[in-house]
Amino acid sequence: MRKALSRDVEKKSLIPIPHPVRPEDLVDD
Repeated sequence: MRKALSRDVEKKSLIPIPHPVRPEDLVDD
């Protein structure tokens, strides 16, 4: 199971994704 990121308030990291996502891709501040 994916680790829920601190910025993932909606737990998006816990649901299946259609493509690989790297930590770098999630950091879009």
